[in-house]
Amino acid sequence: MKKLISIVIALAMILSLSVAAFAVDISEDTEEIEIAVSYVANSGTSPEIEFGLTIGAGEATECTAGTTAPGIDPVDPVILGADGEEEGKLVIALPDYDVVGKYTYPVTITTDPENAAGVTYFDASDVSLVVWVVNNPDYTPDVEDSLKYFRYAYLTGTVDGEEKKIDELEYSYDAGDLEISKEVAGNLGDKTLDFTFTVTLTAPEGTVFDENNEYPATITLKHGESVTIENIPVGTTWKVAETENEDYETTVNGEDGLSAEGEIATGTNTCAFVNTRNAEIETGVILESLPYVVIGLVVVAAVVFMIVRKNRKVED
Repeated sequence: MKKLISIVIALAMILSLSVAAFAVDISEDTEEIEIAVSYVANSGTSPEIEFGLTIGAGEATECTAGTTAPGIDPVDPVILGADGEEEGKLVIALPDYDVVGKYTYPVTITTDPENAAGVTYFDASDVSLVVWVVNNPDYTPDVEDSLKYFRYAYLTGTVDGEEKKIDELEYSYDAGDLEISKEVAGNLGDKTLDFTFTVTLTAPEGTVFDENNEYPATITLKHGESVTIENIPVGTTWKVAETENEDYETTVNGEDGLSAEGEIATGTNTCAFVNTRNAEIETGVILESLPYVVIGLVVVAAVVFMIVRKNRKVED
């Protein structure tokens, strides 16, 4: 019995703490609330995005029956990115209320574009604007500007599987570079020759590139030259293919072949082509018979020497 009483007391204490945690002392009026927006480029230059909030028709609860929720004016969007500001604010101006109670409005977080490649979007569902309207205990009807009601508002939604109060919308951008280089090797490698490449970039599934990314593209490189394509969204699939030149053997990133592909990561992604052309140089001597020619000359020289020596003995 004592154990049961202890459990009941413990539960009561927990519940009382929970009520205290959610209790709000509304001692002043809130005319508007500000939701911060952060859009950080971890690498590269982030594409420009317009951020906004769309607030739907509200529902009145904890109110006198028949009470309707007044509408809320559209929220002005903020534009961030593209070497511009990384922080902004969305301001929700609250309407006047004639009845105390709780007013709940569905909220949609908007972005334009809503699926830019390389951008990590703030992920929240079931977002709502909650407005509590309570009596002002110090309201004096005969005093000008004395407020009859106090308003208190906040955004709430499901973030990472939990219902939370939302004070800030966080976004980020990640990009990498693709460096394509050319080396010509071999005793007959022409280091003044242009080699042609086709570069193809494909945005991650379900995303779109910034309008400045136009691919496929064609480039040409000579020996010792390179080109770097900057600010490619992370996760982009890349492919670089060289137009075949039958006079050369080609490797790319150390492997035989005319093309390479991969997925963009942060930092520099490399694609190094090496074209090699070699040939045996003719010197006018048939190299295979040279040892035999030398031996023959030695034999002839020996015979001549012996004849000359024999003749000298006869003369003596």
